[in-house]
Amino acid sequence: MLSEAILNVCKPVGMTSYDVVRLIKKKTGMGKVGHAGTLDPFARGVLVVLVGKATKYFDIIVRMEKAYTGRMLLGQETDTGDPTGKIVQVSGGNEKPLAEEEIKSVFSSYRGDIYQSPHPYSAAKFRGKKLYEYARKGEMVIKPPRPIKIYSFEITGYSHPFIDFILKCSSGTYVRGLAQEAGRRLGRYATLVELTREAVGKFKLCDSIGYDEISGMTADEFHNWRGMCGKEMCFHDGVF
Repeated sequence: MLSEAILNVCKPVGMTSYDVVRLIKKKTGMGKVGHAGTLDPFARGVLVVLVGKATKYFDIIVRMEKAYTGRMLLGQETDTGDPTGKIVQVSGGNEKPLAEEEIKSVFSSYRGDIYQSPHPYSAAKFRGKKLYEYARKGEMVIKPPRPIKIYSFEITGYSHPFIDFILKCSSGTYVRGLAQEAGRRLGRYATLVELTREAVGKFKLCDSIGYDEISGMTADEFHNWRGMCGKEMCFHDGVF
């Protein structure tokens, strides 16, 4: 029987991080299951799920470096900063494409230690409630900026009005907010319309197991399962 595990699960678009936790709880029959870092419903990618005694590793994993690929849409901004929100700002309809060098210059300006406030529609908490709970009631809570680190923020493609990028950053980085701010520095409104978490520290998307694959297993199959891409499902002391 499974007593502890760290699972590298690929969360699909349209699900909450807790939907994945709920599935793992069902398969393991264990109540002590959690994830090490929320991934928004519109996003996909690596969600590290901790089972049983492995929850002791939460503080270590949640602080690991993150890697993302994403796509920004120039010309509009939503209240949530992603495609699930309401459009609140729209640029003029006659905007010309930007020069790639200009985009690269703005993106590279974020490298290093910077300060960022949690997005008003994030799961960060204020007085015991998540910020998005206030925002949905029309109360926009802006928390003081806190330090984060951007290791690299680079464009991988530009076809107006879309910018594709790759980002490597510290934990606590709100990619939606970064995309909005970068758009404003470019003189355009922007919305993060696609996001994939490619890695959390050593846990990479190419090694992850899909939600549907887990869902299709019986409880016994799940408990007896140990392999994904030739790697062990259970990790113990020393792996970090």
